[in-house]
Amino acid sequence: GILKTFTGIEKEQNTNYRDIDLSHREYFQIPKQNKIPYISTVIDSNDNVPRMYISFPILEINQTRLSESESNLNLTDFKGVMVASIAAKTLGNFLEGQIHPKFNGDIAFMDRDGTIIYTQNQTYIGKNIFGNEFQLYLKSILKGKAAEFNNIINKALNSESGLNEFNFENTSTTIAYEAVTGLKINESDKFDNSIGTLFITIPH
Repeated sequence: GILKTFTGIEKEQNTNYRDIDLSHREYFQIPKQNKIPYISTVIDSNDNVPRMYISFPILEINQTRLSESESNLNLTDFKGVMVASIAAKTLGNFLEGQIHPKFNGDIAFMDRDGTIIYTQNQTYIGKNIFGNEFQLYLKSILKGKAAEFNNIINKALNSESGLNEFNFENTSTTIAYEAVTGLKINESDKFDNSIGTLFITIPH
């Protein structure tokens, strides 16, 4: 779990990160234990920048076990991980660039734990939608409808796709959502490593 090299290692401001122990991070532990790729939720990095991490295990075939009747994973030894990261703000800016300027609605993206990666109202980017700060804000604007809204979001984060109607005062809003998955392939050749959920809301 020792950081051996990374982009920008030659820069003076990165001196303190050389040979740092990152073995406690899930993006190291999960590929080590399961020998599969991993996508993290939003993590506050050592430089205090919230990022998402994608890690791949580095595996070496163990020649002494090639003739034994074992699974392919048991034939390999774990040597470390290769990791790529993207700042949550950068991912949010990318999503913003995909929105048509005349789109009459809102697009939001949350990681699988409910951390807000992007929304057009950028005040709460990086905050957890179920955290105290956002919940206080939600109750102040939705009042008695906050629990219903939370139920829709919670359902969306645990579903593949769907839509719900949310009515508040004189406005009805359609909330459509789609799970974003990638990497880890299951036995059915489907992507099943949840990254987060994309939301589209349209008032009418």
